[in-house]
Amino acid sequence: MSKTKNGEAYIKATKNKKSRFVSMPEWYMEDLQKYYLWWRKEKMKVGEEWEGGTFEFLFHNGSGKPFYYTTPTARWDKFRKKAEIKEIRLHDLRHTMVTLLIEAGAQMKAIQKRSGHESLKVLSDTYSHVTEKVDKDAADKFDVFKTARSETAN
Repeated sequence: MSKTKNGEAYIKATKNKKSRFVSMPEWYMEDLQKYYLWWRKEKMKVGEEWEGGTFEFLFHNGSGKPFYYTTPTARWDKFRKKAEIKEIRLHDLRHTMVTLLIEAGAQMKAIQKRSGHESLKVLSDTYSHVTEKVDKDAADKFDVFKTARSETAN
């Protein structure tokens, strides 16, 4: 949630009004399952005082009410500083994910789906900067031609 109205969380749809599902690594799903079980116990402890309604907010005040929209960012900043992670906004982690997937050689169509970009053009325009690793990997692809050229020259 990025906004509030009259002091309450403003829940809105995505930019393109579509929801999406993405595959996640098994270890992540196991951690999320543990968190969900813990979350359900916490909800049961709170009982009638639960303020989250039918929502299952990841970031909430302990009684289901979502944090004020700036709280996750503030907590991320504290965590980042304590862990000595370079200055990066919470939202920028999305861009980091895309860059790391590009560097790892993931298919652009899969990255497009995961990141929620409407088209490959938008994705490639947004991430047209190439990391040094990707640039070197691309240059190294030419190594296969060196052997063939060397053999025909002799």
